[in-house]
Amino acid sequence: MRKFIYSLLISAFIPGVLAADEKEAVLFACNEFPPQKMENSADGKKGIDVDILEAVFQDINIDFEIRYYPWKRALQLAQNGSVDGLCSCSYTKEREQYFHYTEKMGDVGIGLFYKTGKSPDNILDNGNRIGVIRGYALSRDLVKKNVEKVDFNDDLLALRILNVNRIEGFYSYRDTGLYLLRKNPLIKDIKYKEYHSSDYFSCFSKETFNDRSLVNKFNKGLKKLKENGEYDKILNEYR
Repeated sequence: MRKFIYSLLISAFIPGVLAADEKEAVLFACNEFPPQKMENSADGKKGIDVDILEAVFQDINIDFEIRYYPWKRALQLAQNGSVDGLCSCSYTKEREQYFHYTEKMGDVGIGLFYKTGKSPDNILDNGNRIGVIRGYALSRDLVKKNVEKVDFNDDLLALRILNVNRIEGFYSYRDTGLYLLRKNPLIKDIKYKEYHSSDYFSCFSKETFNDRSLVNKFNKGLKKLKENGEYDKILNEYR
């Protein structure tokens, strides 16, 4: 937790006015993950998670700043307290020793993108060429399937390759794929079938926060955002 100091120079002349006013501020690490977190999107949008975080922290009167890093670097910085937390992360038992988890921020769907007219279940069972992003943990799901795994470094490239039938499917994250398809209308006739999903959270570093007092305050702000309709409004801007 950091504190920004706003000096009130007039306090030297007006009795009873504080010499300075302190406002709490937090610095979180984000990793690029459209449409949840986007550092330099073409339309200027920051992403679902960033919009939600900014709205909640504004409501609880805390300044909020983010910096972008590759995922492993962001995780390390948050674990050792170099930043105050992660914009979002999934739950693991191991991470409990490093983080206070907020209430649910959203959910990540995982499934298959495939060409219209084909059966997604058959595609995952007949030795077909299936694209997946290199380094993603979800690639382990394909090990159990009778498929030929094709690694990509970029979701959009994988969807373009699928579009010209050089792979039979692309196994990836729901929101990322659907967002890219909306932004690239020349990629046509691609469907999505979801196979499973998991919740994710915002994570506050225990190196910075000894207790859950700020997390509890954040959760109240998040609940308010969901109840007053602002949460759904943010989601709809990306769907």
